[in-house]
Amino acid sequence: MSQPAAAQTLDDLSQRLIEEYWDFYPTAGSRIGRHEYDGRLPDLSPARVRRRMEELRRGLGQLSALSPPGLSPDQRLSYRLLELFLKRELFNLEDWRPLENNPMRQVGFLNVGGYVRRDYAPLADRLRSATRALGQVPDFMEALDAALEPEVGRPVLEMSIESYAGMARFYRVDLGQAVGDFSDRAVLEPFNQAREAAALAVERFVARLRFRLEKAREDFAIGARLYAGMLATGEGVTASLTELVALGQANLDANLEQLAAAAEVV
Repeated sequence: MSQPAAAQTLDDLSQRLIEEYWDFYPTAGSRIGRHEYDGRLPDLSPARVRRRMEELRRGLGQLSALSPPGLSPDQRLSYRLLELFLKRELFNLEDWRPLENNPMRQVGFLNVGGYVRRDYAPLADRLRSATRALGQVPDFMEALDAALEPEVGRPVLEMSIESYAGMARFYRVDLGQAVGDFSDRAVLEPFNQAREAAALAVERFVARLRFRLEKAREDFAIGARLYAGMLATGEGVTASLTELVALGQANLDANLEQLAAAAEVV
């Protein structure tokens, strides 16, 4: 494949993969100004998560079919970043599985404050989008609760309880204050009903998290295998943990020698 053809194929593939990412995480698309994704929360049902993993595997296979030597240096960098991007998400869904063990990772999806704060459209339109998103919160919380393991590390649970309780308060109190003097009842009443229903759904989830505290384990470390996978897919670090410890120790020793030499000069 010629360099122009390879570059065009990479561009087309990148665009499609990014759009698939936004379709699975519509809040990410909305927050960068792709407002066709406004008013949507991610579908984290088991079937949709499995379909997302299939998309990621297919994307990685199509990416590997390209020939990096046929690309320019900048294009090779884009290729590598896209590869790591896909591998990291697949690792998260397939191995790390935060839906099962870390509800903290999902709380950010619930933040609809941007619809009120960002003046990108008339407030009435933004509140309609917020209302649609808030209307999906009860189903979203049920999906989170169904996916969560019975036993989760106590520190993770405690932080999650605090975060989700804060989100419920944000819906009930802060969002109401943020709309200020807006008085269109046809828009405001559904918005207020949706945020109250969303707050109740989040509070029910918090209550179930508190119940899990009774048998929560103190240990929540992810372990050597997952940590190595996190480094490989997130940072592109493929050295073993033993090698990394040796490198870190050598760097520390060198820094201590330089510190000792500087102290002698002083």
